[in-house]
Amino acid sequence: MSEPSQPAESQRRVVKIEVTKLFNQFNHVIELKPERVTVLHGPNGVGKTKLLEMVSWLLGTDEDLMKLAKVPFERLTLTFSDETTLEAIGGVAPVREAVMLRLQNGKIGLLDRGTWRRDSFANQYYVGITADLGREALELRYSTDSFLIPTQRLLASDQNQHDGETAGLLTPIQGNHELGKAGSNTVGRFRVYAIADQLMELVTDTRYEYFHRSIWIDASFPRRIITGRNNQSWDRQLVKQSLHQVELAGTRLMSLGLIEDFNERPLVQTEIESLDEVSCRILSVYAADAINKFQPFEKLALLIELLLGVMNSQLRHKQLRLDPKAGLVAEMKGGERLRLDELSAGEQHLLVLYGDLLLNMRRNTLVLIDEPELGWHVTWQKRFLDHLLKIAETAQIDVIVATHSPFILGSRLDLGVALADDEGSVDEAQD
Repeated sequence: MSEPSQPAESQRRVVKIEVTKLFNQFNHVIELKPERVTVLHGPNGVGKTKLLEMVSWLLGTDEDLMKLAKVPFERLTLTFSDETTLEAIGGVAPVREAVMLRLQNGKIGLLDRGTWRRDSFANQYYVGITADLGREALELRYSTDSFLIPTQRLLASDQNQHDGETAGLLTPIQGNHELGKAGSNTVGRFRVYAIADQLMELVTDTRYEYFHRSIWIDASFPRRIITGRNNQSWDRQLVKQSLHQVELAGTRLMSLGLIEDFNERPLVQTEIESLDEVSCRILSVYAADAINKFQPFEKLALLIELLLGVMNSQLRHKQLRLDPKAGLVAEMKGGERLRLDELSAGEQHLLVLYGDLLLNMRRNTLVLIDEPELGWHVTWQKRFLDHLLKIAETAQIDVIVATHSPFILGSRLDLGVALADDEGSVDEAQD
């Protein structure tokens, strides 16, 4: 069965995850937080990492389902924002390493074991779900984006060539469901450059839209001046306010490196006071046009402000900025430019993580992050959740973080979900 194409973005969100008899003993219930960031904590061995992987596999490909089938569990249930549920049942016939899907949307319940095909080369069974349930379940799975970001120590593309400190930094970022899967054309290239390239592609596309819009607006400017000469507001105070808004918007975009600084001296208040009515009407149209031209930059400006803001708040003695021509650059405080691969391993990991979340996630993607704190100073760990909340709100994504660090959760115990062991004990995140 061919995999259905994914829509532009999903309106459906995962709101609850339940697993029973994980490793034949653990039962966990996770209700995702309305703030869109949920932090899992608990003792070693209760299945935090495995649960993240299982959710990713359930929302992945048929091959991913077979990874899920190898895990000992009874049921894994995802509840969505429209009350649809998708349930995987482990350990069913014809072989023990099997998985069965059940879809229940509140109106009908469909069940089909599907067909099985033996792969003689891989010596594995693959699920081919049939009939209406198969198509409906596939559409649900493939329309719900998930993105698994494994523990940093597991990210190395070639442990023999790269030491542990740079593990994962040479792994391509492309891939639909798991960070680190991609074509060979980007293997061996530092991933920070892939993030920088993606950012510049967005900048280039947005600039093209800006120039196209500007040409169209400028072409109609004379006609609009003539046809609207008796309707345009010319109140001097409103003209002053409008021109001030244009100046602020332009300064902001120049500071972000989205447009070049032409060193044009802005009009001063006394110059506006001396203008006649006709000039004020023309300036009123000019100001409205300028704000209209800047509109394509608004979403991108928010992303860049957030990316640079969270990164620069954690860098010491250096900063990132977007150069209008060179793109994303790193500089020492004294102005000496650094290559992006000259950032420390931790700084590169952070840039790739934040860049992925802001640039590569479609709206309502479920992002699963396992132990992000590895290799981070305590200061970074304490700031991470605040940054993640801002990123989740801006990118409109849902994030589940599994951690052992009490500093990740900090005082935001309301965002935590404790996973207990079979004796009911948990590791208290605030300890």
